[in-house]
Amino acid sequence: MDTVTALLAQGAQFIVDKNYAEARRLYSELIAQDPKNQNAWLGWGNAYFLEEKYEEAKKIFEDANLELPDNQLILASIGGCLRQLGRDEEAEVFKRNIEEAIFKTSVDELIKAIELSVDRAKVADYITELEKIYAQSSIPPAIEGINSVAWLANYMGRLCLERKKPDLAIVSFVKAIEKEPDYAEAYAGWGHALYIKVQDAEAFEKYKISLSKNPSPKLAYEILQKIGGMQGKTEQEHYQQYVIDTLQAKPDLVLPLNRDLLIGDNQARLKQYEKAIEAYENAKRIKPDQQSIYVPLAKAYHEVKKYDKERENLRTSLHYTTQQIITTQQQTTDLEERIKQADDTGPTIKESVDKSSEANVSQLTDDLTKRKQELADLEYKAGQLLLDLNEDVTDVWNYWQKTIDAAPASENTRKIADAMYDRHIWEKAVTTYKVYLKNNKSAPDPYSLVYVGIALSCQYQYEQSENYLKKALAVLGNHQVLAHIWLGHLNTDKRMFPKAEDHYRAAFRLDSTSYQVIEALVSLLSGQKKTKDALEVCEKAMDKYVKTAPVADKEEERMAEVFYLKGNVYLDSGELEEAKECYRMAINKDGKHVLARHNMSFILEKQGRYGEARDEWGRVAQSYNEHTLNLT
Repeated sequence: MDTVTALLAQGAQFIVDKNYAEARRLYSELIAQDPKNQNAWLGWGNAYFLEEKYEEAKKIFEDANLELPDNQLILASIGGCLRQLGRDEEAEVFKRNIEEAIFKTSVDELIKAIELSVDRAKVADYITELEKIYAQSSIPPAIEGINSVAWLANYMGRLCLERKKPDLAIVSFVKAIEKEPDYAEAYAGWGHALYIKVQDAEAFEKYKISLSKNPSPKLAYEILQKIGGMQGKTEQEHYQQYVIDTLQAKPDLVLPLNRDLLIGDNQARLKQYEKAIEAYENAKRIKPDQQSIYVPLAKAYHEVKKYDKERENLRTSLHYTTQQIITTQQQTTDLEERIKQADDTGPTIKESVDKSSEANVSQLTDDLTKRKQELADLEYKAGQLLLDLNEDVTDVWNYWQKTIDAAPASENTRKIADAMYDRHIWEKAVTTYKVYLKNNKSAPDPYSLVYVGIALSCQYQYEQSENYLKKALAVLGNHQVLAHIWLGHLNTDKRMFPKAEDHYRAAFRLDSTSYQVIEALVSLLSGQKKTKDALEVCEKAMDKYVKTAPVADKEEERMAEVFYLKGNVYLDSGELEEAKECYRMAINKDGKHVLARHNMSFILEKQGRYGEARDEWGRVAQSYNEHTLNLT
């Protein structure tokens, strides 16, 4: 409890004890420090009112009205004093304020109940209760200019969304729209609920209605961001193009900076990189110090192979990020000093006790926590920018170590571990994954368990690796496929082939459409001279792996991969003609399958057909050269 809250509670206790004079003294001192403290004004006036000193109470409430004009509770208190003084005609002016104050108090209590128990309660029950309160009032009150039943129903809908209860949220938003048909925010909320339910097409329709109801620029920006992030299930669904067309037709729908950022983001999603660059450059002219512009702009320049521009924008982003780090570090230091001063001051009214003062330790501590999190995020961002610039990993780590120290259980710490893993910097990957897993209080992230297991395996720490991979297997999920594959690899390295086969078969049962799984199982069976079993797996792969290809040309590529594996099985068993035929089929399906050509050349040499072998070796070399050129 902060100091001001504690003093208000002390004043309330004085009133309970009928020590009105002491209560008035305390409240007056609080108001001297913060003239906008509503609770102190109400307490001071009530300390006179309860002592039946109605003139003095009225004077206090009138002074409060000067500081806090149009405050319903204060105006209602003035009306109450006038009634006690027998001045009913004057009090009539305040009748509406009294009713609105009663209504607001009832609504506030209902909101508190909703916040505490919306997980358990039926939303409809709360709406019914609100309508009772509404019916008992002789005036049609509104909250923030919106029909109050609609406002509260919308509020409940937002709470339900926060608690991941989209179906309950929809009930609330529908009620809000029933009471307020042009409620843009309620339509947007309905769209968000459908979006959570992965009903993108339906969500899109609600978002469009919301955009037609004159939403605020902030709400419109939020909606268009959501639409732009949708993935259409058919070629006819061009959500990104809708965002672009809408903003070009209604340029004032959002703020100019946000308009250009949205257009840039969605042009980039449509792979229209030149148009994305144009939009981002417009945004840069509007607000050159907007750090978030530069990274997507750099990525767009990368896609059009303008690498100098890419580095220039990454450097600019790094500059602004570094400036933010310096500012945030100073803010953090200042907050730490203020908290120290507040601790030294103690709960006394003699020092500054307004709500932003040093004495408010609780608020300052919250601010400090936020600043430290912000600083950790900035340190992560700076490291990522250096990594994108291909700077020395040591320089990157100087930033990232601070992120890990400040927020060991954060998503950024896991991303750092992933980045080290992707670059095969195994020691740092292992250390960071372990820190993340140790400090994360929720259930361990199974993918982190798998990746730390793989990284340990690459460091030849097989026993530790196996332990982590087995922990990952204990959690149900798609990660189990990868865990089984690597446990298969570990057992293969230890020449424990039956165990390896068990793991590869388990992976194949979980995912028969993964080439990594198929290749591992077929190679093991073939190496163990289990030719029939290996060919059976190839046939199953032809049925499942090939037929699940997303498009026709990918189906051809997948057929080539299976024919290649089948050829390897025949090659291992010494059946050269069958192997050669499979490799030929693989090349027919995918002329760029260099490994199939490689093995075909080997067989032709074995058969003494050197001229044909030389031709195939030439094609192998050409394929390798083309592949190398594509990488540069």
